[in-house]
Amino acid sequence: MLGREADWDRLPRNTVIYASQGRLPDAFAPWADQVEGEHAHGETDRDIASDGKDWRVSMTPLQDASGRDVGDLLVMRDISTEKAAFARLLALSGMAGAVLLGFICVVLRRTDADIRAQQAKLRESEGHYRGLFEHMAEGYAYCRMIFENGEPQDFIYLAVNTAFETLTGLRNITGKKVSEVIPGLREADPQLFVIYARVSLTGKPEKFEMFVEPMKMWFSVAVYSPGKGCFVAMFDVITARKQAEEELRERTEALQAINGELEAQQLMMFAQTREMRALLDGMPGHSFLKARNGQYLAANQMFCQALGKTEELIIGATDMDLFPPDLARKRLADDQQVFSAEIPMLETEDLIIRGQKREWMLTRNSS
Repeated sequence: MLGREADWDRLPRNTVIYASQGRLPDAFAPWADQVEGEHAHGETDRDIASDGKDWRVSMTPLQDASGRDVGDLLVMRDISTEKAAFARLLALSGMAGAVLLGFICVVLRRTDADIRAQQAKLRESEGHYRGLFEHMAEGYAYCRMIFENGEPQDFIYLAVNTAFETLTGLRNITGKKVSEVIPGLREADPQLFVIYARVSLTGKPEKFEMFVEPMKMWFSVAVYSPGKGCFVAMFDVITARKQAEEELRERTEALQAINGELEAQQLMMFAQTREMRALLDGMPGHSFLKARNGQYLAANQMFCQALGKTEELIIGATDMDLFPPDLARKRLADDQQVFSAEIPMLETEDLIIRGQKREWMLTRNSS
């Protein structure tokens, strides 16, 4: 048709060639028969089913040497096998997708169930610790330190429990600085800030007791750090215990003083007995009787003569009244060793200077 001989043998064997004078199969005719004077330009690679097979048809316009359209070239390729394979692949893909989707759904359901179970456990745990936090007898305060140039200046209350408010009387302090809640605390008790800052930075827990001057209260505090720059203080108010201890100490001291006086009086009475007087006067050298409080209760004549004082002036006096200060302190220290039973008997030699007279005194102390 174009003055060239066609090489039809180059086309695949499954390609059907129809002459232009012949009639295409009915399945192809609606697509090939266009309106008179028009061609299906650009409509290529259309799939058409015919006689139980699937065909892929390509239409290309044919032109002569002058460029005039003279017809169309239709190339038809049997793709039945390919489409069947593709259909099987789609079926397998659908099955695999369904299986995969089912697996994903199962995993998601299990994961969702696990998450809900964990959330329930967390809520239960949170409720448990919240109850413990709110009902513990000790006060609890979670705080964050405020530093300026590396020095502790203030701290903020992040959370407190009910016991904190009950023990201290402080209300609605969460989010506030301690300088707002307890004015003058840092100036009155700087050591408290030093301890809190040290724990918040080092993480090493500490325990201490402290009297907080602005609150006029004693506290027993255990403090630890949950994270750098923060601390948790758990405390109890021990003001009543401290007051009881102070009262007990005062009473004990008073009783000891009374016992000392009674002992001195008893010894004094004993010293005045004839037997004691005869014992002291019959002893060679300087002899005397002394109470635990340091008072002389009796002395023989030789001791009185060595000191140049009468017995009336010596009885009731102490070494600080009778001897130079250095010698008096030494004699008191010697007495304490004997009274404490560290040394059952102590023998000392002391130089006594009275005016122009110098005399050595040998003293044997025993309790």
